[in-house]
Amino acid sequence: MMKFLLFTLILLGTLGCEEAHQKDNYIMHDDFYYDIYSYDGKQHLNPYTDEYYLRFETQHTTDVIKELTNRGFQMSEDPAVATYSFGDEYNIPEEIKYGSTISVKGKGKIEDIPNVIYSHHLYLTESGEIFGRSNLITVYYDVEQADEQIKSILRHAESLKIHPISNDSTFGTLILACTNHSSGNPIEIANWFVEVGGFQAIPDAGYASEGSN
Repeated sequence: MMKFLLFTLILLGTLGCEEAHQKDNYIMHDDFYYDIYSYDGKQHLNPYTDEYYLRFETQHTTDVIKELTNRGFQMSEDPAVATYSFGDEYNIPEEIKYGSTISVKGKGKIEDIPNVIYSHHLYLTESGEIFGRSNLITVYYDVEQADEQIKSILRHAESLKIHPISNDSTFGTLILACTNHSSGNPIEIANWFVEVGGFQAIPDAGYASEGSN
């Protein structure tokens, strides 16, 4: 019995080390995301680096647009207020809850513009649709193991510097938001959850900007 217990402890320790090693050596990627409706289970993406999506603090709209213009960017989509449907169970920073969005064309640095919460270039799907006008990710969990799995997802979210927005306990989905301080963009983070975290996850398609709620 003692030998069996010792073996179990060693095995668990080894698995823990392997998981930590996998996390430490993982390389974020955004060449595809997992999509069960695609022919090979993946939605392949190509960078569309001439257009960017931004989320920023609404009260600083004028300043953000002025700085974008000074850097040579042109609006491809008018600014729109985009408040999330969020749950009260999470301590969400005000600048994450509320904000405005815009899409701009051009090349240059954007993430250092004051009051910009999230920014990233867009993507093209295999069918030619522009993808990525969102900073949200949906992570799925087993409703029968909700307490344990939600705790695990939230631990991962904290380490990846992404914010929980809302939880739908009926369908087993947790919505998370990326910022420019996160470990990756929604595509990269969704792939991390699948490949390292062990959860099904998809980035929000963002074919159109989030509407006001």
